[in-house]
Amino acid sequence: MKTLSSVIETRNFSSTSKNKIVPSIFSGFAAPRLDNLYSVLLVFEFSSPCSTAIDLTQVSDRLPTISQFEHEEEVLILPYTLFKVTKVTEETDTEPFSIYLQNVTAPEQSLISFFRIKLEDIK
Repeated sequence: MKTLSSVIETRNFSSTSKNKIVPSIFSGFAAPRLDNLYSVLLVFEFSSPCSTAIDLTQVSDRLPTISQFEHEEEVLILPYTLFKVTKVTEETDTEPFSIYLQNVTAPEQSLISFFRIKLEDIK
């Protein structure tokens, strides 16, 4: 993560929010620091729709919200989503360490291929 333009891959389900206030509530940034642990804000940026980032808010009048906490404006990022590190900022008195990540578009087939491989491993 030290090098800009590095590409990283998520390995778990990541609950994120379109509302910047929400992660600051959960980050513990204002709380006393324990054992040199630091809060880090990951800022996920998407320049186009992404099939592995699921918007759980109400996206139309016909479709209700999926999230139990609609006010959090949750977006669920699935495992194996790729991001390029575009910026890293250090902690200040008012902001935590921040890592800015730009989504790297991967072919739709890559996710499908992954699940096929995993299903074949089970057999």
